[in-house]
Amino acid sequence: MAVRSLARFVLPLLLLSVLASAQLSHEETVVRSAYAKLTFAVEQRPLFEFAEESMGIPVAKENVNLSTDQRIAKEELTISISNFEIEGPSAIWDQNFFALLPRTPSRLAIDDNHHQYGVGGYMYSWYEPHAHWESSRPDQPEAGKATFGYWCDVQQPQMKQRWQSVATYFVTVTYHAQTVGPYKALTLFGHDANGNEVVSPVDRTLENSSIAAVMAEPNLLNEALVSSHVRDLPVIARWVSDKQQTLNCSEKQGVCCDLARMKCGPADSVIRKALAAPTRGIQ
Repeated sequence: MAVRSLARFVLPLLLLSVLASAQLSHEETVVRSAYAKLTFAVEQRPLFEFAEESMGIPVAKENVNLSTDQRIAKEELTISISNFEIEGPSAIWDQNFFALLPRTPSRLAIDDNHHQYGVGGYMYSWYEPHAHWESSRPDQPEAGKATFGYWCDVQQPQMKQRWQSVATYFVTVTYHAQTVGPYKALTLFGHDANGNEVVSPVDRTLENSSIAAVMAEPNLLNEALVSSHVRDLPVIARWVSDKQQTLNCSEKQGVCCDLARMKCGPADSVIRKALAAPTRGIQ
């Protein structure tokens, strides 16, 4: 029994080590980064609440009896990706869209929110997606015969015949003690008429728009958490210290991502720079 238990513990670590050391393709790097950044954006929500509460906003009724650690744990979003493959669009272009990507009974709806507030003459802004489970809507019968290629041309007519590769993979999502998956999703890669890369996720359980948004969001790390007076709140200071990372960094977005574990954290270089400077706004 002890040997089996050890094997169950060691094998996942070995798999993570292999993935971490492997040279990921451009497509897999982009896809894993996008999903990992989405988890990071969603998991920051309790930090925003702690900051607001420090400035006099009442604690929400559902959080009154929860500790800070419980509130952080409650918002943990876990996403895993497996069976990653890259192929030409022609391999799936004529397949039925709904058979290729069937709906799951539940979907994780994500409301994209942007907030701003001024502190002592300095304006902070941040991206705060709010996730919640909801039942999937049934597909419309009249759309049942649509091919994947037809769906793509309708959704993005400017990219017709410009898609160059498609990454297919299986996703498993866990949030608020509910798990959905593994289910099939994909991401299209191509170049527009100006030669710019276009990346288009197609995930019928998560929000396509939110996955795309985190790829371009300039304020993925809420600057107020490291540059304003709220950085001195013990719960926020501990979270920033525990979560900061050094792998696969985007200093523009303020985050680094461990693509094996599909988790992102504040970029170590950004944190060190911010903490070395005086706080902005009121003290």
